Amino acid sequence: MTALDDITLAEQIAEVKRELLMRRRVYIGMIHRRQITAEEAAERSERMAAVQRTLERLRDRELAAAKRMP
Repeated sequence: MTALDDITLAEQIAEVKRELLMRRRVYIGMIHRRQITAEEAAERSERMAAVQRTLERLRDRELAAAKRMP
Protein backbone atom coordinates (compact mmCIF):
# COMPACT_ATOMS: atom_id res chain seq x y z
CA MET A 1 0.00 0.00 0.00
CA THR A 2 1.27 3.44 -0.93
CA ALA A 3 1.55 6.11 1.70
CA LEU A 4 -0.65 9.08 0.87
CA ASP A 5 2.36 11.39 0.76
CA ASP A 6 3.97 9.16 -1.89
CA ILE A 7 1.18 9.63 -4.44
CA THR A 8 2.49 12.03 -7.06
CA LEU A 9 0.48 14.77 -8.74
CA ALA A 10 0.81 12.86 -12.02
CA GLU A 11 -0.72 9.78 -10.39
CA GLN A 12 -3.51 11.86 -8.87
CA ILE A 13 -4.28 13.49 -12.22
CA ALA A 14 -4.36 10.11 -13.93
CA GLU A 15 -6.74 8.76 -11.29
CA VAL A 16 -9.09 11.73 -11.63
CA LYS A 17 -9.11 11.23 -15.41
CA ARG A 18 -10.02 7.55 -14.94
CA GLU A 19 -12.73 8.54 -12.46
CA LEU A 20 -14.22 11.02 -14.91
CA LEU A 21 -14.37 8.40 -17.67
CA MET A 22 -15.97 5.88 -15.31
CA ARG A 23 -18.52 8.40 -14.09
CA ARG A 24 -19.53 9.30 -17.62
CA ARG A 25 -20.29 5.63 -18.34
CA VAL A 26 -22.09 5.08 -15.04
CA TYR A 27 -24.09 8.30 -15.18
CA ILE A 28 -25.62 7.35 -18.55
CA GLY A 29 -27.24 4.29 -16.97
CA MET A 30 -28.25 6.23 -13.88
CA ILE A 31 -29.95 8.86 -16.02
CA HIS A 32 -31.84 6.18 -17.96
CA ARG A 33 -32.93 4.57 -14.66
CA ARG A 34 -33.95 8.03 -13.38
CA GLN A 35 -31.60 7.75 -10.41
CA ILE A 36 -30.00 11.04 -11.32
CA THR A 37 -30.90 13.89 -13.65
CA ALA A 38 -28.75 14.84 -16.60
CA GLU A 39 -28.19 18.21 -14.95
CA GLU A 40 -26.97 16.62 -11.72
CA ALA A 41 -24.67 14.30 -13.66
CA ALA A 42 -23.23 17.28 -15.52
CA GLU A 43 -22.69 19.22 -12.29
CA ARG A 44 -20.94 16.28 -10.63
CA SER A 45 -18.74 15.76 -13.66
CA GLU A 46 -17.85 19.43 -13.78
CA ARG A 47 -16.84 19.39 -10.10
CA MET A 48 -14.52 16.45 -10.75
CA ALA A 49 -13.15 18.19 -13.86
CA ALA A 50 -12.41 21.18 -11.61
CA VAL A 51 -10.38 18.88 -9.35
CA GLN A 52 -8.43 17.76 -12.41
CA ARG A 53 -7.75 21.36 -13.47
CA THR A 54 -6.61 22.26 -9.94
CA LEU A 55 -4.18 19.35 -9.85
CA GLU A 56 -2.88 20.21 -13.31
CA ARG A 57 -2.27 23.82 -12.24
CA LEU A 58 -0.36 22.60 -9.18
CA ARG A 59 1.71 20.28 -11.38
CA ASP A 60 2.45 23.09 -13.82
CA ARG A 61 3.54 25.41 -10.99
CA GLU A 62 5.82 22.72 -9.59
CA LEU A 63 7.38 22.16 -13.01
CA ALA A 64 7.88 25.90 -13.54
CA ALA A 65 9.46 26.27 -10.10
CA ALA A 66 11.79 23.34 -10.77
CA LYS A 67 12.95 24.96 -14.03
CA ARG A 68 13.83 28.17 -12.18
CA MET A 69 16.03 26.35 -9.68
CA PRO A 70 19.75 26.40 -10.46
